[in-house]
Order: sequence, then C-alpha cells, then structure tokens
Amino acid sequence: MADRVNQSTKGRQEGFSLMELMAVISLMGILFFVIVPRFEDAASAGDMDELVRLMSANVAKERETALANQSLRSLYIDFEERTYGTDGPPLTEEELMEKERQGTKISEAVTLLDVEWPGGILQTDGVAQLPINQMGYIAHAALHLEDQDGPATMVFEPFLGKARFYKGYVSLDEE
Repeated sequence: MADRVNQSTKGRQEGFSLMELMAVISLMGILFFVIVPRFEDAASAGDMDELVRLMSANVAKERETALANQSLRSLYIDFEERTYGTDGPPLTEEELMEKERQGTKISEAVTLLDVEWPGGILQTDGVAQLPINQMGYIAHAALHLEDQDGPATMVFEPFLGKARFYKGYVSLDEE
C-alpha cells in the first residue's frame, strides 16, 4: 500500500502554475488601483480624525513609558510650529526656547484654537506641555481644534489615561 501512494505522487510537482500566479497578481493589481484612491480621499477628508487618533496613540504610548520607567513624560503642542509630540519631563520656558523639537506636523486643514487648563485658563501661543506623571496620569486639559466641519475638542482625562473627543467647542467646566 505504501508503494502505491508513493507511485501516485511521484510524477507530480508541487506548487502553483504560472497561470495561477498571473491570475492572483492581476487581481491584486486591480484591487490596488481601486482601493488606494479611496484611502487617499479618506485621509484628506479625515485630517481631524487622524490627528485625534495619532495624538491619542502618542498619549497611550507615553503613559506606558512613564509607568514602565517610573519617569515624567509630556505631550507638547507647539502653536507656532503647528506640531505636537511627546518628550521627557516638562521643560522650563528657557529650556523650551533652547531645545529644537521634531514633532508631528499638524495638517493645514486643522486649526489649533487653544489649550484650556482647569480654572478656565486658555493658552493660545507658545508650547503647551501636558505632563504625564510616573503613575501614567496626564494633566487635565482640553485641546480645542477646528476644521471645515467646525470646532472640536479633545479632553485629556487624568485617570482614564486617554482623550475623549467631542464635536463642538466644549469647555472643561461643561464637560
């Protein structure tokens, strides 16, 4: 019986034929030309959504870093350079002026309105630094943005460790 099995597979070669490979490559090419333009349209239409997703991901990553290393971290928003990013401990004004930051550029379609701190204090220029402590808690603050759909707010919650997103201009007091 074992000889019979070996004889039946002896003359066959394993693998895909050239026709099968060509068919799969052709289908992948067609899908590529149909799907990629849709992603490009979605990316340009979703600048605000992309900013919120990326900033939330940065906050989550920095929280984990702060917890793992038991170190201070910060999320910064630079109004003049129109960038945001994460860094080590919050810096003094002098250190901020000296340090050159390389953050993520914010799309021209999104306007940075202000960062609201507890007590109704608004920051509209310079660099806003939201500290993240060793326990992973971020400072309570609201980032107000605007795009073609109108204003929106990201509220950074200290104990949740993430940001909530609201359509419209939402004050920390209203939240």
